[in-house]
Amino acid sequence: MIPTGTPYRRLDHDDGRVVLGEARVAEPSGTSAKAVIAPRRVGVCRSDLRELRSDRHLRRDFGHEIVAEVVGGTDGLGLVAGQRVVFDPHPPLHARTSGYGELVELEGAPEAVRGALVPVPDTVPEDRAVFAEPLACACHCVRRLEDAGGDRRSAVAVVGAGMAGTLIAAVLHADGVPVSLVNRGAARLDFLRAHHVLPEDVLAPAAGRRFDRVVLATASASPEALDAALAMVRPGGVLLLFAGTRPGVELAGVDLDDLRRRERVERSSVAGVPLVLAGTHGALRADFDRALGLLAATGPGWTAGAAVERLTTRRMSLAEAASALPDHAENGFVGKPVVVLPHRGATP
Repeated sequence: MIPTGTPYRRLDHDDGRVVLGEARVAEPSGTSAKAVIAPRRVGVCRSDLRELRSDRHLRRDFGHEIVAEVVGGTDGLGLVAGQRVVFDPHPPLHARTSGYGELVELEGAPEAVRGALVPVPDTVPEDRAVFAEPLACACHCVRRLEDAGGDRRSAVAVVGAGMAGTLIAAVLHADGVPVSLVNRGAARLDFLRAHHVLPEDVLAPAAGRRFDRVVLATASASPEALDAALAMVRPGGVLLLFAGTRPGVELAGVDLDDLRRRERVERSSVAGVPLVLAGTHGALRADFDRALGLLAATGPGWTAGAAVERLTTRRMSLAEAASALPDHAENGFVGKPVVVLPHRGATP
């Protein structure tokens, strides 16, 4: 285990400001197990920026798209110093420090700490592994779509060409499912086309088409986004909510936040049109395993692993991220900014 008191730099936020400061590794509290990891790559997620703006409901995961090396852990965790891992933010930890740091401290029940660290195969380079968490959520979404019913080989429309929608479309395409990625504006689709992230048939216009299965993957399930998705669902079809939701927002008497977070499936009717409403939230270890398998895949044609590398639009240091994150929160971004940290080395 790394010695208590070891200094390291990390980014924290307060009232919209991001501050680069020095922290020191703390003693484990109470009977908690503790692990310390050294990030090598940290992906910037829009939920980090919503948290920075105090506009995120419930969760606090500032810096959670992490590929790192294990530095050490308390006895009994079975962690191997130097092992590469990606962080799974879904196991319930008692405490964790900012993911934007030279070190990250994780505390909780032993099974939760172990579950939060997913080993990365040697075949997955770090520039791909940093996409493991959002890709795992996309894999989980596709499994939920299958669970919601309908023909598993029928065409799918994914509404919203941000990072989530792009990765969901990529998983569906990798599975051989016909998929159309649609977006209100052209800029995101133009970016994906210019960077050869997805095949042209996935990005082809789908105006006027109806689908048996539609995934809403916009940043939020706004009334406008819901209307756009509902307009694409055939009567009796499935509308799966991946988009962010808030308590109290209903559609046809269904609480959409509860539907999404509890991953419910409800038969409903909107404006007299029957459909199935379903929710997807988070990811399981099996989804991380699937995501890492997709990232490891190689071949002469399109692969998800090669595609995600083309999504990275900016690489920056921890110090550069201190000013970049507030700017991204205010002005937005296309693609994936990634914080790159130097190798720190493991402590046996």
